[in-house]
Amino acid sequence: MSERSIEEGKRLLRAAAISRRKGLPVENSSAWSRCIQETVVRFPPFLRALGVILYKPLQGEVDTGLIRDDALKARKMVFYSNPDPTGSPELIMPDLAAAGCQPINDVEALLSSGEPGAVLIIVPGLLFDCRGNRLGRGGGWYDRLLSRIGVNAATAALAYEFQIIDEVPADDWDWPVDYIVTERRTIDCARTRSSFAS
Repeated sequence: MSERSIEEGKRLLRAAAISRRKGLPVENSSAWSRCIQETVVRFPPFLRALGVILYKPLQGEVDTGLIRDDALKARKMVFYSNPDPTGSPELIMPDLAAAGCQPINDVEALLSSGEPGAVLIIVPGLLFDCRGNRLGRGGGWYDRLLSRIGVNAATAALAYEFQIIDEVPADDWDWPVDYIVTERRTIDCARTRSSFAS
């Protein structure tokens, strides 16, 4: 598939996914969002992590507030992504948010501590497949973040079950996630990729 056809496919999928998610009744999204977050806080990669990178939900995305509260209670380092499509990845710590962006070096220091999965990156998206390919918000911010620190971090996407499709078109620079947590299941994408490769 050509790069142009991949981008056109992404554009059409993105528009349809945004429309469907915006049409989700609030009672459904609230209940499913709570269920997903309750799964995450019992999730072994979350329990092992010393630091967690969260996103601020937009346009009906799964919320992350319960995850933040649980992480802070467990004395984990908590960062928020600060997506800037034109800039380098920057992170904000909740207690220092008013002071502006914090250097990503704090996360890289955790990653170099020798603890496998010391950082769990919670990733947003519009659509996902079981191999962990994701259709993001656009702009490639998370792909840049993951290309910098994702190799040594665990990555998990939060999604409603209807956001899982058979195949998401992916470019060479798109970074797949390790896990997807929905209101119905947790998908081990790394295992799925291995089964496709064999």
